[in-house]
Amino acid sequence: MNSTIQVRSLLSRLTASRGILIALFIGVFLIRFGWSVSQSGDLASDTDAYLEVAGNLATKGVFAVGQGDVSPTASRPPLYPILLSFFADGDGAISPRRVAMVNLGLGMLTILFTGLFVWRAVPRSPAAAVISALLVAFDPLLVAFSVQAMTETVAACLVALSCWIFALAMNSRR
Repeated sequence: MNSTIQVRSLLSRLTASRGILIALFIGVFLIRFGWSVSQSGDLASDTDAYLEVAGNLATKGVFAVGQGDVSPTASRPPLYPILLSFFADGDGAISPRRVAMVNLGLGMLTILFTGLFVWRAVPRSPAAAVISALLVAFDPLLVAFSVQAMTETVAACLVALSCWIFALAMNSRR
């Protein structure tokens, strides 16, 4: 009977923790979304030509810069323009709103993967997972780059994903 009470107590704590984590995640999403809306002017600037390359890739099938006669380029990392090219309209234009949604999604995945990584890496300290996820959520550089058409958001997400996969592999019995 005592073990049944302990199991129920553990389940209720896990449910409460899950609710708190979901509430925190939604809160961070709303804050990041508000930041994206307030800084939407930054999304229209394309200083590194990622939007231009993505538009040319979507319309002409070429990883290139320029309008009309384009010149192929290899001076940009390919993943971000390839990702953005899926969000281009028929003319190859990518609206700042679409860039914001892509970056917001990648930012939220970065936060999630960071929390999951620390949850696995430090198994007896769920507080460490929450704190690390919150540190990533409000990191000034990650927040600043999340409203620009730049590769930093993708890179941070891939690093966090890689760390989580590594922690999963380290904890497997194989």
